[in-house]
Amino acid sequence: MNNELLEEAIDHWEQHGLTVVRTIESNDNTVKRILRRGGLYWLYRYSEISPEVASLQVVCSVDLDCVHADRVIQHLAERL
Repeated sequence: MNNELLEEAIDHWEQHGLTVVRTIESNDNTVKRILRRGGLYWLYRYSEISPEVASLQVVCSVDLDCVHADRVIQHLAERL
């Protein structure tokens, strides 16, 4: 994962004031970040793609938005 592009995507997509609970990096150029504010959680997924041979992009999807911890655990368990 291109760390510079990842940091730019994080700055663009993530709300300020959230606490990073866990960062999960996988072998397929994907980084998942679990964030928390109070009792609510967010799950952001960043993927590195190459639309052309010469350029890279990091795109974001918000898998879970403002949910309770049990929903995050269920979502990650389903993906295993």
